[in-house]
Amino acid sequence: MEKFFVSSDFLKNLIEGSYEDKIIKLNILIQKNKLKFVEDNNILIKPIATFEDYVIVCSSDGRFWKVRVMQEKDDYKMGDIEKLDVPLLSSEEVLNNYIDNIVNNIIEGKSVEFDTDILKIILGC
Repeated sequence: MEKFFVSSDFLKNLIEGSYEDKIIKLNILIQKNKLKFVEDNNILIKPIATFEDYVIVCSSDGRFWKVRVMQEKDDYKMGDIEKLDVPLLSSEEVLNNYIDNIVNNIIEGKSVEFDTDILKIILGC
């Protein structure tokens, strides 16, 4: 079967103005301004929620920001960056909460499902 392709210009015009287009542009904007968020280039940052006039950004070291964004013609500009106070849990706290939940479900006679992905993350497997 022969493969067909669509030109990137056509796709760009097709999605222009969509939510996906905004998300892509804001992600590029955030990455270009990475050092306004973190001082170490090895720390990853990523927008995790996009709203009409702001985006929530998180870093791989557990920091969060609310970033004001304004649209200028076909592009976006960053405004104020507000650091958010997000309570972080240690892996020990997460494991204890997970185990407590399992024990409570067993005591209450509820079915118990083990989330092996969470256990792998917590235990570093």
